[in-house]
Amino acid sequence: MCVLHWKGTALIQDKLEAFLADLQSAFMAGNLVSLQRYFQIPLVVYSAAGVTVLRDKAEFEKMTQDYMTALGTLSIAQARQTILSRDPVVNNRQRVTVRTVDSNEAGESVTSSTIRYFLVLGEQGYSVEMLEYLEAPLPISDVEKIVH
Repeated sequence: MCVLHWKGTALIQDKLEAFLADLQSAFMAGNLVSLQRYFQIPLVVYSAAGVTVLRDKAEFEKMTQDYMTALGTLSIAQARQTILSRDPVVNNRQRVTVRTVDSNEAGESVTSSTIRYFLVLGEQGYSVEMLEYLEAPLPISDVEKIVH
């Protein structure tokens, strides 16, 4: 089914929620190959540490692996996502702000983040073309090491 021909916002909302859940599952599983299919390259990442452009898959893999390693020290066992806001789809693009609360095995919150995803809606569904970390789950000094 071509997503460009979807009718109704409920179906688009369901697809958005499924996309975000699948992206989070791939991330939590540490599956870089699966995770890459959710992102466009080049990928722009904004954070308190500055702007980073990931120009190829190798840069994406390195930064994502470094990020996963840093988060791994927090003993995160699960994550809960909440969509805080979503813009309407305009010209096959949509901005979505998501809050993620990460918990340990006991279900205690250990960290959280707020990310604005800049999505593009293509024939295969959503993909991320840009990220903006409004709140990072790591201290700024750790983020600076990862993005620079």
